[in-house]
Amino acid sequence: MNASLYPQTLYRQIVNCALWKDNLKSQLKKYQQWFSDHNFSSTEADFFLQRALELLGDEQLTLAVVGGLSRGKTELINALLYDHYGQKILSTPLGASFRCTMEIYYDSNESCSVRLLPIETRNTATSMESFKRIPRNWVTVNFDPKDPSQVRSAISRITQLKPVTPAEARQLGFDCDKLTRNREDNSKMEIPAWRHALINLEHPLLRYGLRIINAPGIDVLNNEPELTLNFLPSSVSVLFLLSADDGVSTEDMAIWKQHVKMLRDNQGTAVLTLINKIDTHHSYSAQEAYPDYEMRQLLHGTRETVARQLKLPMEHVLTLSAKEGLQAKVSKNQEDIERSNLLHLETILAQRLLDHQRRIAHHRVVTDVIAMMTHSRNSLRQRLVDSHAECEHLQTEPRHSGLRSLRESVKRVYSQYHRRSLSLRSSQHVLGQQLQRLLTPVSAKGLERRIQTMKNLLAKDSSPPFLVQIVVSFFDELAKDLQQLALATRKVNQILKSAYRRTDQITHNTARTVQEMDDEDLASHYLLNLSPYQQRLMQLKHQANQFHQSMNLLAASKNTLINRFVQSLVQEMRTLYHDIRQDIRHWICEAIAQPAHCTHYDKQLLERHMMLLTNLNSDKHTLQYQLGEIQSNNATQQAALASLDSICGQLETTSTLQLQISGSAIKLRTENRLVV
Repeated sequence: MNASLYPQTLYRQIVNCALWKDNLKSQLKKYQQWFSDHNFSSTEADFFLQRALELLGDEQLTLAVVGGLSRGKTELINALLYDHYGQKILSTPLGASFRCTMEIYYDSNESCSVRLLPIETRNTATSMESFKRIPRNWVTVNFDPKDPSQVRSAISRITQLKPVTPAEARQLGFDCDKLTRNREDNSKMEIPAWRHALINLEHPLLRYGLRIINAPGIDVLNNEPELTLNFLPSSVSVLFLLSADDGVSTEDMAIWKQHVKMLRDNQGTAVLTLINKIDTHHSYSAQEAYPDYEMRQLLHGTRETVARQLKLPMEHVLTLSAKEGLQAKVSKNQEDIERSNLLHLETILAQRLLDHQRRIAHHRVVTDVIAMMTHSRNSLRQRLVDSHAECEHLQTEPRHSGLRSLRESVKRVYSQYHRRSLSLRSSQHVLGQQLQRLLTPVSAKGLERRIQTMKNLLAKDSSPPFLVQIVVSFFDELAKDLQQLALATRKVNQILKSAYRRTDQITHNTARTVQEMDDEDLASHYLLNLSPYQQRLMQLKHQANQFHQSMNLLAASKNTLINRFVQSLVQEMRTLYHDIRQDIRHWICEAIAQPAHCTHYDKQLLERHMMLLTNLNSDKHTLQYQLGEIQSNNATQQAALASLDSICGQLETTSTLQLQISGSAIKLRTENRLVV
């Protein structure tokens, strides 16, 4: 498609984000190599660089599309992915629909394929993530991404249905009142043949890290606790689709209250409500010859109604025609693209990516490793300035007394760095002694004991009222673990504050002393912060409390569903505790790493210079020889500085580009304006 006709805002921003991360990784690797090339050693720098590179790794940006059946989710995904293939990606046979969860992504290590998980796996308590590690449980359909017919044929397999008895349907969590009878055997009901579909598709948006999850209908959300506990909360943005014809239906309200609202309120997930299928209003307006302003008033009134029902600000509700947007892309009609509001949606999603990129750029590990690079350059530059001054000093002082005074001056400065290094090493040792105290409240063994206690109680009675009581008690015990950890954290943060205040100066981005930094600065950059984990625990507790309301209470499927929910919840808690322990271990290494690295680097520069001056302190060496050696050493350091200047310059260009992109005002060209 002609770029001037359709600017592809979302695609452009995903590419920009990927290029920004690649450029930043490239400069960090060059800095890593620079240390090796110039024979500098720094355990702290190696640690930070590795952590930063991991953070900038192959992370995927998940976009979740949620809504009831026939809300246009498939059409929206087709519209977003249309440009590369020039056809619908998710194509269904006439009368068929996608009724299982789908994940659309690209993994270059695997062939393009559709992997299908049979619906019968709902009868187990095994989590979806566990099933992903068991290939034999999946039916795999490979396809050539360059052959449209193969793509359509493979993806259409997802819509397959299978006949089962009403009892089997209930056992698998389906409401028989919502199912259709099998034409060949009227005694059987038709249910989706598959529980989950993984679509590995080569596509520019997906290749640069976008991952799309399609969660169709209340039945799927109620029967797959892992969606609400894991998949949706990890999304960069959640799109909640409604139909302009139906407004907020009973099913829509159930999805909103039980699965989406709490993500927005408790998780902070970026949720955007889309009133889709406004093309029906456009058609009506055309038939009745309504003026454009009356059409805008009608859509505005629809947005107001939905915003009031869902208790949302107007700017978080957007009208859309995914169908018109897709057709406009096919016909390359700019006017229809504008009218569909698809471009507006892509602009908003692009802003979500900018917000995500900004969070990465401001991550402590990234800012600290950049501060280390800046310090290395500034220290080397200052060493050269001092060395040139020393050459002038040697030319004006008697030869031996000049060298002696230089050595004494360097030794005094070196002594200061040595004392700081000893102080930091001592503080690091004290912090290391606190590690076990921090880890004990969130130990894996302690968590497993609590999990086993919960499972034993549920084995005796798993009725909904007792389930709620057991889960609440479980979370109360976990909250006590984090409270105990919080007490240990306060003590260790006091140790860290004291450690920094014992040093002469903190080497930080702004090179301020600790006395000049307020408590907020200290907390954001150095202190161990548990609040994200405490918030996550509260979010999981809230989601668990919601479960009994959305649970399918049919007796035949209740136990399996509860087991699957408990298994998903347990996995989330194991992940949470593992992440806390990892964060604590990383923090112990990182807390004093930046000033320790800077001090160590400055010491190395001074040690090399002291060695040079010592070697020059001989009657055999003339003043010209001494000056020549110092100047030769300066030339070596100047070359090292030029190399580092180049790395830092490219890094600053990358950072400036990121800031320019982040700070740019994106013009929203439709009347539905969203503040992001």
